[in-house]
Amino acid sequence: MMPTNHLLNGDDHTKRRRALQDVSNRSSLSRFSRSYVPKKLLQIRKDTRQSQQKVDRNDPLCKDDYIHEMYEHFAAREATTSVRPLYMEEQKQLNELMRAILVDWVVDVHFSYRLSLATLYLTINLIDRYLEASPEVPRKDFQLVGTTALWIASKYEEIRPLEINQLVEVCDCCYTKQQVFAKEGDILNTLHYRLCVPTSLTFLLRSLKVAKANRKMAHMSMFILEGTLGCYNLLHYLPSQMAAASIYIARSTLLIDQPAWTKLLEEYTGFSKKDVLPVAKAMLTESNANVNVKLQAVRKKYSTVEYSSVALIPLRGK
Repeated sequence: MMPTNHLLNGDDHTKRRRALQDVSNRSSLSRFSRSYVPKKLLQIRKDTRQSQQKVDRNDPLCKDDYIHEMYEHFAAREATTSVRPLYMEEQKQLNELMRAILVDWVVDVHFSYRLSLATLYLTINLIDRYLEASPEVPRKDFQLVGTTALWIASKYEEIRPLEINQLVEVCDCCYTKQQVFAKEGDILNTLHYRLCVPTSLTFLLRSLKVAKANRKMAHMSMFILEGTLGCYNLLHYLPSQMAAASIYIARSTLLIDQPAWTKLLEEYTGFSKKDVLPVAKAMLTESNANVNVKLQAVRKKYSTVEYSSVALIPLRGK
């Protein structure tokens, strides 16, 4: 069960996001603004299909041009399926620390049941979008939201989704089946049943192929990206930016004698090294700030041999 005692003590947690600029004024945002990036990505990806086709030449699953239309569609939708960076400010009983605790618990449960990564990323997306649309979620129902979001995501992504009995048990029977059923309907109706969303994992998996990543590189990139799921301060970056920065940090860490960013990665992602570097620095700052905290589910997971023990390698940026 999630350590709810930490949630109950979260009232005094200061909101670090006060220093961020007002996102309601879109024109005042940096060049990483949500209104700027999708248009840029659309144009650049249309102009670089030839490079992508070279990457896909020997992949029978990527022979069709649909792959390009798919990612152009993802680039256009990612801004509308991501939450407002300061949405937690409107929650009266919840705060960013409580969100981080919930995410850490979800990661732990997800890993315990060996669910797919797509399920994890969709779960966090559902939680954030629901909280944004429902600003008065009671503290006592917060874990119920996370539990139900995980159940919905598993039913959407998994061949064999989690069973309701498993969910009730993992919550130490704090919630009944009827409560989970009711919250499922609430979440789905609130989000208008929009479950197909491009997450940062969507962009990462494609970019790893472009980067010609080996197993260790893939694990390092996934570790970095997964570690950002609980970082409320990073919500003002788009999923595609987070994926690109994860690969940049992974390459900087593991490929000391090679460039961290290549021309092919720039052509495909639409981000130059100059674009990626500020995002990577922000991610490294958050990673360093969270080294000694108790929320270590992601680090514990990626410290295992199964994931090449990449969490034990100090991260670096060029």
